[in-house]
Amino acid sequence: MRKSLFSVFIIITAVFLTSACGQSAPQKEKSDQATTNAEQFSQVNLIFLQSATAGELRESTLHEGYYQLTLYNVAPYITYFTQRPNRNSGIVPLQNFVKAWNVGPNSFQDNNPNAVIVAGQINDTINKNTPPLLAALSNPQYDMNKNVLQFLVKPLSTQKLLYKEITYQYVTIIIE
Repeated sequence: MRKSLFSVFIIITAVFLTSACGQSAPQKEKSDQATTNAEQFSQVNLIFLQSATAGELRESTLHEGYYQLTLYNVAPYITYFTQRPNRNSGIVPLQNFVKAWNVGPNSFQDNNPNAVIVAGQINDTINKNTPPLLAALSNPQYDMNKNVLQFLVKPLSTQKLLYKEITYQYVTIIIE
C-alpha cells in the first residue's frame, strides 16, 4: 500500500512538472503506461494555492508599475488542483515549484501566470469587502530558511492600487 501511494505521488509530481511548466517529458525509454499517463495529463491546466500568515506589497523602485510582494511564514508546500473533467489534486514542495518556474518552452517565466491575492486583514483592518488583487506574477524568490516567498507583481490593467504599501495578514494566492 505504501509503495503504491509513493508511486502515485511520483507520477503526480512528474505530471505537475511537465504540465504546469510546459515541459515535455524526456524521450528516454519508457514503459507504454508511463507514456500514456504523460500524454493523458499533458493538456491539464493546474491551479495553485499558496498561503502565508502575513505579507506586504510595496511599490517597486526598480520597475515602474510593478510591486514587490513578500509573504512571511509561507506554507512549505503549494497545493494544486485541476478543474473538470480530470479533477486531480496534490501538494508539491514550494522549493520545487519555484525551481520549475523557468523550465520548459511555455514556462511561467515566459508566460507569467495570473494570480488572485486575497487576505483576511488588509492594513490591520478586517477585510469585509475589499476586492482581491488581480495581478501577473514573476520572478519568484523563496528563502526556505527564513520561510519567505517573494514575487514581482504587476496589477492587471483593471486594477488600480491606491497605496504604495499594503500589509496583509492571512494571505492566500491563487495562481493560474
